Amino acid sequence: MHHGRYQLRPLASALIAAALLIIGSAADCKSKFRLDRHDKDPATRTVLYATTRWNEGRSTDPIFGPKRHLDVGAGSVMYGSARVTRPAKLIAQEKAPDWFSYLNSFKENDGKWKTTNLGDLRPMDDEEMFSQVKDWTGTICVFIHGYDESFESSIRDTAAVSYEFDRRGAWENPTMPILFSWPSANKLSAYAEDEASAEWSAQCFIDFINRLSREKNESARIYVVAHSLGTRLAFALLNDDALVANSPIDKLILSASDYDYFQAIQRLTRLEALVKEKIFVFSSDRDGPLITSHYLHGSPRLGRPFDAPRAATKLEDYMAKGAWEQLFNQFADIALEGGLNNPPEAASWIAKQPNIVGELGKKSTWIDVSELVSKDAGHRLAWPLVANLLADDASLAPLSTTVVYKRPFQAVLQQNFGTPPVLYRFHRITGGAFGTRPATP
Repeated sequence: MHHGRYQLRPLASALIAAALLIIGSAADCKSKFRLDRHDKDPATRTVLYATTRWNEGRSTDPIFGPKRHLDVGAGSVMYGSARVTRPAKLIAQEKAPDWFSYLNSFKENDGKWKTTNLGDLRPMDDEEMFSQVKDWTGTICVFIHGYDESFESSIRDTAAVSYEFDRRGAWENPTMPILFSWPSANKLSAYAEDEASAEWSAQCFIDFINRLSREKNESARIYVVAHSLGTRLAFALLNDDALVANSPIDKLILSASDYDYFQAIQRLTRLEALVKEKIFVFSSDRDGPLITSHYLHGSPRLGRPFDAPRAATKLEDYMAKGAWEQLFNQFADIALEGGLNNPPEAASWIAKQPNIVGELGKKSTWIDVSELVSKDAGHRLAWPLVANLLADDASLAPLSTTVVYKRPFQAVLQQNFGTPPVLYRFHRITGGAFGTRPATP
């Protein structure tokens, strides 16, 4: 027996060593964000996440719903990763033969991304999260979702944006996609609740961007794409003087922004200090939710910075089930008195004061998506356009644009004796010259 016991020791040692090797390899695999640069069309995509939602499931099988993570001591943020399956038979939209084919392919691809498989949700601590950030030398794309969104739908949107961006770049310089998810109730009728939860999450987002900018690789770039109520978190960054001074964001896209337009204009200089390169602001004449928000707040939103049309819907009915769809039908053919686009007075305004015409800012450009986005009552994220504008050349091809001027607010005209102090250029996406290569906006 004594002899046999000593014979087993080498075998036991070998088994222990093998086990340690396997464990070490598994830990190694988990600790790195991996995207094979030679894989030209990966079947799945890894999306990292930072969320202020409370985990209502198990630590190994998280479920993120509408509850807030109230652990103030830990900053109320949880980190992790998810795997998203690339939908089968996606259409290369840039190869569409005409405008209507492009719109249909956008709608079809969008539907596939909304229902694609999501799995392998794996929590991680902050050290693991930021160790992956430190090792990444490419682009980091942070997506902030909007109102009435689930955690799962936002993960899918993040994957769609990053996939399209990488595909347009022929997979040469893949992105690290990171979703910042705040606790939206994912209910049409819970607008006020969502508004409060987004604002509650603002400090957490400031802290996250601060740390991301400190710990990222020097060669990595940070792009931020914010949609709807999520744009308020982007504006919250302006409350941090040191962050603004460091200009940590390279490009910023504000899509269907539910932020007060006049406050945005007041803070534009500061916003442009926050961003190194370009800011694109998506607006839409037909955005039903933003028209509704305009009425609720008594002030226009940045994503639809014009007078609201006369509404047949009563104020108390705005939050009723199906209200967004009703508003879209109601405002599908918006026609303000005198015309919203290219008002006839514009020529005389420009003749009197040619210097009133200009872009939104030195780094900021209006992109009018009224003709491109029809889903969700005109409020859907135009992720193919996002991918185009994040590219180094910011090309819109095969889309084209035409410059339009919008009728300024009636109050602004009244307070300036009938002549607006500024007439912004809106670069309207249109099918009029589809397929030609437009100038960079």
